[in-house]
Amino acid sequence: DCDISKDGNTIVVGAGWDNYAGIGDSGSCAVYVKPSGGWATTSTATRVLGISGGATSDLLGWVVRISGDGNTIIAGASNYDSGGQVNSGSAFVYVKGSAWSTANQSPVAVLSATDPGYVYQFGYSVDISDDGDTILVGAPYNDGGSNDRGAAYVFLKGSSWANMTQSCKITASDTADHDLFGFSCAISGDASKIFICAPEDDDVATNVGAVYVYNR
Repeated sequence: DCDISKDGNTIVVGAGWDNYAGIGDSGSCAVYVKPSGGWATTSTATRVLGISGGATSDLLGWVVRISGDGNTIIAGASNYDSGGQVNSGSAFVYVKGSAWSTANQSPVAVLSATDPGYVYQFGYSVDISDDGDTILVGAPYNDGGSNDRGAAYVFLKGSSWANMTQSCKITASDTADHDLFGFSCAISGDASKIFICAPEDDDVATNVGAVYVYNR
């Protein structure tokens, strides 16, 4: 997966199956900053980001997004064992600081759900606002009291990003088993609207899918 800042000067590329720090499929993210000579002169990453002490098959970088201003990256690790639950998932925040070339290679914050569960895969989808202050994370296999109904979580930065749980949890008003709500998600640049997909929603026909829109 990959994303680019609004000004087109910073690209992040996720490598979920990278053997970062020698750990199989722990995953990583590569940041590329546009050189003065243009993108054609780019051959190596400006910075590679990972999880210090990551585990096999965490899949960090399965999905990645960068804020519109190019200063903040959110990376999903849907197979990360959060809260003592196998493959419950987490999302990791990286901040540019003065420059990506010298940015901390370990996350400045770990985002997690208050209700982790077995193979909920929190971090299967992520998005971030243009200013980097609002993050949206999907967990399509969250059971929600039954099977794979799905959920999405909103995180607000506050004064700075730090290890935290959600400010808000979103579920579908007509939730049903196997809808996979949160399979993909998006947030508008100004964070005023949220879009969440449920690809196996059955409202119209079997697995025809639906998109839910939320206004802040």
